[in-house]
Amino acid sequence: MKLTDTQIKRIKPRGNPYKVSDGSGLFLWITPSGGKIWRWTYRHEGKAKLMTFGRYPDVSLSLARGRHPEARKLLATGLDPMAQRKAHCQTCDVCSLINLDCSEQARPCDSFAC
Repeated sequence: MKLTDTQIKRIKPRGNPYKVSDGSGLFLWITPSGGKIWRWTYRHEGKAKLMTFGRYPDVSLSLARGRHPEARKLLATGLDPMAQRKAHCQTCDVCSLINLDCSEQARPCDSFAC
């Protein structure tokens, strides 16, 4: 069952971290301190992987649901979404070091959130 924003706001922390599913592998990881983190588990080349989309409410429900299919599309093409994010973020770091504006050529920052 898909989560709603009201349901997410009502989620309370427990003694141990736990998951609240939103479907298709996307879930909200609830920490004992009350943190809510969007995550997705997937398999690439036979290995279990975990991708984090960001902390709720900084990353809204709709934004997490938008980033999730983008990552799934990368996986469907045979690419590891986390490896793509890391490579992209390294490019952004290099650009910022030499004072270049990478934003026009590297729009995935919006989806990957470097």
